[in-house]
Amino acid sequence: MNLVGEAVVDFAQECASTYFQTLPPDIILEKAVDFVEKTDMQSRVFKVKNPQGQLLFVIKIYPSERFDLTVIEHLASPHGLLGRLRLQQSVIPFPLAVRECIEARGLYYLIAFPAAAGHSLWFYLENKNLPILQKAMQKVALSLAELHLQALNPAGEISPAYELQEQHALRFFQKWMDRPPKAFPVKGEPVTQKFYQLRADMLTSPSLTGWIHGDAMLHHFFYEAERNFITMIDLDRCIFAILANKRMGGPFAYDYAFAVNSLWQLGIYAGWEPHTLQQLQKEFTEIYQTRMGRFFPSEPSIRYYSFIYCLKKACLTSKRLELFSPETPIFKKLNHTLHYLVNTL
Repeated sequence: MNLVGEAVVDFAQECASTYFQTLPPDIILEKAVDFVEKTDMQSRVFKVKNPQGQLLFVIKIYPSERFDLTVIEHLASPHGLLGRLRLQQSVIPFPLAVRECIEARGLYYLIAFPAAAGHSLWFYLENKNLPILQKAMQKVALSLAELHLQALNPAGEISPAYELQEQHALRFFQKWMDRPPKAFPVKGEPVTQKFYQLRADMLTSPSLTGWIHGDAMLHHFFYEAERNFITMIDLDRCIFAILANKRMGGPFAYDYAFAVNSLWQLGIYAGWEPHTLQQLQKEFTEIYQTRMGRFFPSEPSIRYYSFIYCLKKACLTSKRLELFSPETPIFKKLNHTLHYLVNTL
């Protein structure tokens, strides 16, 4: 075990005893896995559970070359940028504790986040719980609108953090096409041309900007049915965009497109009928659009960010297919999802 691994174990034991009165022998520390197929380990995310399997908290590792102390302070402190938000529809969990860890490769920050109440929206998709999912989607729509309206940027400048994300999606795809997986039925040149065409269309009618989540996939929203409440997690990119310059430039269409397209991607994978997903999207959009009013994103901006989402997820899904035999149920679900993503490009 390296120094970071040892630091994670020690940090987990300290947090468990301090905040949950749980002694070190009575905790289970395990690496998180990808939330869908549950096969890939996430090397920088650890779950800490009690012997009954109840999740107590999550430890995330932040390398200092990507997350400097300023980012960590805004992410972790109630007095930072996230702490200044005044939200009624949702909550952003603040860490239990933060610790530094120095290893040969550099400085790392360990942050212990309390477990979010309720279940992620992927849980309700996976378990085909339509009544709860409808309420949860409606609450996410209200939560995103409330976040977006916290700090409008009338000038509409886009933070360099999001311009980099857009270009990264195209470069990721172009690099992918150097050695594409066999199961990737996409031609490089038409996709590249469409990317630039959609970007040109978007720039004629850009989305307004402000505070956004920055990675608004549905598994980053937890819904507590008893309180009808949303917890938002993983707001790292929100902080990056705000600190990149002082113009607070995250496009609202970015969040909207990620929420809607992750609904379809995860819904198709879980076996939902398209007409049900269409109804969920319609209800989500109506609530979000009503709250946003004249600040609702333009259609060209929604198409552009939807294209970016589906392009990158198609690449990643095609790679995941190589891990499974064609006869397995997971392969069939991934392949079905891949064809949906490709057909949207």
